[in-house]
Amino acid sequence: MDLGVGNTYLEVDLKKIKANLMKIKDHIGKDCEAMPVLKANAAGMGLEEMGLFIAGECGVKTIAVAQVFEAVRLREAGVDCKILVMGGVPYDNVPAAVEYGIQMPVFNREFATLVDKEANKQGKKSKLHIKIETGMNRIGVKPGEDLDGLVDCLKGLDGIEITGIYTHLVESQAVDKSFSYRQFDLFKGALAQLKGRGISPKYIHVCNSAATVWFNEAYFTHVRPGRLVYGMDPNADVNNRWGLEFPVTWHAFVTNLKEIEAGETVGYNRYFKADRHMRVATLSFGYGDGYNRNLVLKGGHVIINGKRAPFLDMCMDQSFVDVTAIEDVKMNNRAVLLGRDGEEEISLLDFSKLLGEGYMNAMATIGERVRRIYKGMGAHRC
Repeated sequence: MDLGVGNTYLEVDLKKIKANLMKIKDHIGKDCEAMPVLKANAAGMGLEEMGLFIAGECGVKTIAVAQVFEAVRLREAGVDCKILVMGGVPYDNVPAAVEYGIQMPVFNREFATLVDKEANKQGKKSKLHIKIETGMNRIGVKPGEDLDGLVDCLKGLDGIEITGIYTHLVESQAVDKSFSYRQFDLFKGALAQLKGRGISPKYIHVCNSAATVWFNEAYFTHVRPGRLVYGMDPNADVNNRWGLEFPVTWHAFVTNLKEIEAGETVGYNRYFKADRHMRVATLSFGYGDGYNRNLVLKGGHVIINGKRAPFLDMCMDQSFVDVTAIEDVKMNNRAVLLGRDGEEEISLLDFSKLLGEGYMNAMATIGERVRRIYKGMGAHRC
């Protein structure tokens, strides 16, 4: 049964995704590879579909995710390129990671021993990347004595192959680059330390999205662009210097139109009270779809017929907007929640300004029931 696009849908332009990735590849050069980061459901755009497209159509050889669960979903969807889990791995995830050939971070001896035992049990060799702690203080092993101790342990484990080394930059988007260079120096020291112990990793990666744009010295073998692939350059000093394009438009529909008079209320607990005659549109989405209700409380809008319609209130599954000043609003008109319609645009930066939080937060929380539709490059509805 064809259910159409559903109550609310996210349209993803795959041509823009590929064009953004090609701009990244052109900049980093042929001696460095892009390792796109598809964590958090590929920033809300759909993990499996994006993984298949990036590994297939875009020819990417390695994808990074945050969790083993995400990596297994990619494998079961048919993504056969290399996959690296960047975050700390709970111990009960290890058997699946070994079974599916998923590369993991290692930064302590207990975890290394556990992976070795599981790999030997399955008759496999597990590939690990040593995570170096240089300033985030999240996961990682510090250069020096701690790293030496880890290497001593690793050298006695035959079920493990060290294929990579990496770190994560804390504030590479900032105008002041001094802390990034400090982290870079610590990482180079760790790399030299490993090579002095006879370990020469095939994968060496430092740069996240922001650093990929400017930190040429830190390219090594791979960079890890996430939001760059999605058209967002997070650097504070220069705005979108590569001309990347945001590939997403989020839509919902007008499901009711009504007139209300001064004194009438809208929403649960009579949240909004009209002070004049108004025309109100009910829309087919709510906070149950992952739209942050604080955007309503802080003066957010949608776009209908190329004009901004202010929110009045939001429920879990439906929302209310003021369309008094918008001509020719009809039943089933599309509303744009994120993206462009005519001369008007609602961007992730608009969300960020209203909410006072990182602009990718809004993408990462878009719910599962929001239909993803892919256009371009032979795409299909998913």
